[in-house]
Amino acid sequence: MNQKGMTLIELLIALAIASFVVAAAAAAIFQLLTTPERNSDYMTAYTQVQNAGFSVSRDAVQAQNVTVDGGSFLTLNWVDWDNDTHQVVYTLEAGTDGLKELWRDYSYSDNGVPREETMVVAEYLAGPPGTSRSWDGNVLTLTVKAQVGDKTATRTYKVEPRPDS
Repeated sequence: MNQKGMTLIELLIALAIASFVVAAAAAAIFQLLTTPERNSDYMTAYTQVQNAGFSVSRDAVQAQNVTVDGGSFLTLNWVDWDNDTHQVVYTLEAGTDGLKELWRDYSYSDNGVPREETMVVAEYLAGPPGTSRSWDGNVLTLTVKAQVGDKTATRTYKVEPRPDS
């Protein structure tokens, strides 16, 4: 007997194999398209946490007086070797999507001339308790949590300011 064409079972098997190949290719393309965005969100969150930690740590190491209560998130004061006074006030302000921005207001005297600088240190921060600070009299503990999309990054910094002398 001379056969022409394929049987129904052969067609169904070929269709099943082809659908598995198409599904695998679609999953691979989806991964290729979404992985960079997810990685970018995580890296942005991680960078914001590092920015906040670096800025606060740099100022806190110099501080002779640390205040964590009151209207600001954190207030640091010190007097340098030539008697110039410095004050840094960190505040958490409303940002986008219900998240916060960490602002740094730096006031200082430069040979008796008052100066002031204000800048955003970090964005996409979770408000308290995600981003918080505490002072036990010897060590400043800063916990920073940032969220970009569905990716979060959190880190805790412990800083011991210089002695008050």
